[in-house]
Amino acid sequence: MSDHQGEKVDSTGEWSVIKCSHCKFTHVLPLPSMDDYYRTHFYSSSKPDYIREYTEDREWWNSVYDRIYDCIEFYWCRRRILDMGCGPGFFLARGMQRGWDVTGVEIALEAVKSCQNLGVRCVSSIEEAGGEYGAVSLYEVLEHLPDPELVLRKSRDILISPGILAVTVPNDYNPLQLQLRKHGVRPYWLSPPEHLNYFNEDDLCGLLDRSGFRTVRRLSSFPMEIFLLLGMDYIGNPVVGRQCHQMRIRFESMIGRDLLEAIYVGLGKLHIGREITIIAIKR
Repeated sequence: MSDHQGEKVDSTGEWSVIKCSHCKFTHVLPLPSMDDYYRTHFYSSSKPDYIREYTEDREWWNSVYDRIYDCIEFYWCRRRILDMGCGPGFFLARGMQRGWDVTGVEIALEAVKSCQNLGVRCVSSIEEAGGEYGAVSLYEVLEHLPDPELVLRKSRDILISPGILAVTVPNDYNPLQLQLRKHGVRPYWLSPPEHLNYFNEDDLCGLLDRSGFRTVRRLSSFPMEIFLLLGMDYIGNPVVGRQCHQMRIRFESMIGRDLLEAIYVGLGKLHIGREITIIAIKR
């Protein structure tokens, strides 16, 4: 019998969504292996405009990344970082601008090419990365993995003490999403086989604790669900989705950094925000 058992909380298509008593977080069943999909199809089929839009929004992305680097740099560590699932490499390119020695792990062919164009060292596995690192980043990666704890433990193994881990995941089944469900909105955040795991803050911190990390800081982000509550239905509509994204960028650019941080800290205490970022230290 599979170790993955628990209360069924949702379903979508052929997938069941359970609160797994073994993993202690919510994930889909069955759990597939997706290496070939991510290697050759993820950017071309699922996100054909991703790298182009990323490039257009690079200034904003740098502000997002600066927030993460500021948190990592608050805690002393060797300025050598490994970014697992580094995508097009923009996070690491920003790190190089800040004086970091950077390496990315990525298998998607189009993303690897982007890394090469940016001068970012990119390898295909954590084993190939080699050496010891002062920090590891997992930015919107754990939700894609059939065994996130395994990757976290491998990340811990390559960190020198005191090593820093920065993890960002979607904040799923959050209070605003649950409110939308009450008004008949389908669970649009469920997207297997791309997203296999659905974390809240407490479950993510518990997973990090079991993997050998101590949480030291928790961050939130802009609650994109507000647009749905205001009647801007971006679900399945990339044009409206892009408009909403640009409005978020405008909001964040108009708010001073200190006030923006205070707003997101406050929202985080209410478990509101589209993403969760956890900064943790290797135990």
